[in-house]
Amino acid sequence: MYLDKREGATMKIVQERPFNYEFTCRSCKSQLIAEAEDVLVGYFGANYGGDRPERLYYVTCSVCGTDKTLEDGKVPPKVRAMADLKEEKR
Repeated sequence: MYLDKREGATMKIVQERPFNYEFTCRSCKSQLIAEAEDVLVGYFGANYGGDRPERLYYVTCSVCGTDKTLEDGKVPPKVRAMADLKEEKR
C-alpha cells in the first residue's frame, strides 16, 4: 500500500454520501427526510431559573413547524459547519 505524503496531496472522492435524516414529527406525525441544508443550530433548554441553554443542531418540520433536535453523533462535521455559518449570518 502506498501512502502519498506529498504536500498538497488530496484523496479522491469516489462517491460522497449526502446527509439525510429521516424522522417522524412528534406533533403532526408526518414522515420527513431532512437534508444538510435543513439543519440549523439553536439554543434549547433555558428557563427562568438561571439554567444555561444548550446549543443543539435541529431541523424544523415543514408541515407544522415543530423543531426536532438532533443527536451530536448524527450530524457530520461538514453539516455542522454549514449550520454554524447560517447562524453567523442571522
